[in-house]
Amino acid sequence: LTGMKVVPGRRLSEFLPYLEPAWLDVLTQVYQTGEPLRAENYTAELDQWFTYHYARIGGAGSPLIATVFNDITERKRREQHQEFLLRFSDALRLETTADAVANKAIELLFHHLQVDRCYISEVFEQEGYSTVGPECLQPGALPMTGVYRLSDYPETMQQLMTEPMVVHDSEADPGFSDSEKAMLALVPQRALLVAPLRRGQNQVIWALVVAMSTPRKWTDAERLLLEDLAERTWAAIERARGEEALQKSEQKFRTVFESIDEGFTLIELVRNKEGKVVDFIYREANEAFYLFTGLQNFMGKRGTELMPNLDASIFEMMQSVADSGEPYRREDYVSDLNRWFDAHYTAVSKPGGNYLVAVFKEITERKQREQHQAFLLQFSDALRAEPNADAVADRSLRLLSGELALDRCYVNIYHLEELRAEISHQVGNEKAPPLPNNIDLSNFPDAFRVTFDDTLVMNDVANDERLTQTEKQNIAALGIGAVVVATLRRGESHPLWAIVAVSAAARHWTPGEIKLIEEVTERTWVAIERAKAAEALRQSEIRFRNLVENHAQAVWEADAAGNLVIDSPSWCAYTGQTKEQSIGRRLAVVHPDDRRRVEEHWQKAVATKQNINLDYRVQTPEGYRWTNERAT
Repeated sequence: LTGMKVVPGRRLSEFLPYLEPAWLDVLTQVYQTGEPLRAENYTAELDQWFTYHYARIGGAGSPLIATVFNDITERKRREQHQEFLLRFSDALRLETTADAVANKAIELLFHHLQVDRCYISEVFEQEGYSTVGPECLQPGALPMTGVYRLSDYPETMQQLMTEPMVVHDSEADPGFSDSEKAMLALVPQRALLVAPLRRGQNQVIWALVVAMSTPRKWTDAERLLLEDLAERTWAAIERARGEEALQKSEQKFRTVFESIDEGFTLIELVRNKEGKVVDFIYREANEAFYLFTGLQNFMGKRGTELMPNLDASIFEMMQSVADSGEPYRREDYVSDLNRWFDAHYTAVSKPGGNYLVAVFKEITERKQREQHQAFLLQFSDALRAEPNADAVADRSLRLLSGELALDRCYVNIYHLEELRAEISHQVGNEKAPPLPNNIDLSNFPDAFRVTFDDTLVMNDVANDERLTQTEKQNIAALGIGAVVVATLRRGESHPLWAIVAVSAAARHWTPGEIKLIEEVTERTWVAIERAKAAEALRQSEIRFRNLVENHAQAVWEADAAGNLVIDSPSWCAYTGQTKEQSIGRRLAVVHPDDRRRVEEHWQKAVATKQNINLDYRVQTPEGYRWTNERAT
């Protein structure tokens, strides 16, 4: 687990001379108090996470401390990466421009991976060059932002066409030519991790890069994370570019908008005539066992008697441990208890015996957190794909209902001046009947009062002491046995909008479930408001474009040289030109005697940023006609 050899009799400082003081502080605490202690901690020297349990051996003053520990580095990194992905996606969604998205992405990645340099490179293969930027780098490092010829890096481009680039030490990497090594040394970039995106089979268009000025052994987890982030960043940049293009299009026309905390149990295996393990009996357990499992009066009883839906693979694993003598660790979900456990099984009899010890802890909250984080990532991605606000609301409710197995879920819009709640969207099953479109809030005064300041949580409506009998009956009439109302407010004590999660029967809502409903409510509101704004922007552009194109006068748009740059139906109707003839050839229909004067006025207006008000002759289907031009 640690890589340390020949340990007995040697000081810890011989192996880890720079060990963090927190480790020794914990040992001192156990030595002085005699109280056992369990925790998780990280040591930079080994670059590992450990979970450990310290217990003093002997009475006061004894210097002997027993340590039970395990390497949890992989799990911690997985959790950290999962948490980082969630923060990363949330942060990018808040940025409104492509440049802001790119800058935020490399800033977050730079700090998360603790690298010397992080940048984005965009590749223009046909033109033969690539750009570097934006870039995030350590203080004092030479910036790389700029334009580079692809011909200077032939080996690099060849590799990126087929796979990501993982370089632990460029100077020792045979894949680089001497000229490439020399160019990398100028910055320097000794270790590189590059996640490219391609168009088609081999055309590299974009890459996300992290680099170190010294050699670094990149892990597979870091490579996979970078590839995931490259795709997310590209998608976010493209989305922002699309939104920017939409806004710019609109702006062309108008400006808008116990001693240990693990459970312990000794179990006796039950075998059939063939020696196969088919059950087990609880023989001993500590206090934490009761706390983690919630089981009562279990001593001497069979596991299947208490948990009839136990997975058969558990018995197979127990038999393997008992027969081989090899310990085994696994995580299991026990449906009868609705809990997750991380358990370590050890045989305490000779191989082929029937006694095992299980040391375990409940990890339900962590598992739910991991599941909820994964769900929120998928949830946000799913909402972004919906075309309008109604579709966003419906998708949100269906996803949340599926994740939490709800009987009904709906959006509640408060109309305080009318003491009315409008049910704008809802999904559910036959256990909880559909709600009416409007609900009279005066029928639920106590429950409604809670929503002014907090999330309303009811595990059992029929026995909730906060409610009057009349209010219980009114809520039960809606088919609600348990409910969570996550409310968004405008200012203090002003409920505005809520998502309501309903169970037809009584249900204990866990803190993780409540938090998930609150986060979904907030994300759904933001997604709906964004969808409404985008739709309003599109409709506004359509209305104004129709107004311009159907105007009685000729309306057109030209560049600084005075040439038409977009199709103008009204200009073509006035001059008789086709769309193809009009683009770039405005002066072609101006009377030859007026062209010089028209061009001089145009150039002066461009130089001084003044308006134009000029009369000149324009060729029309009826011949040359005097025309008044006003331009800005």
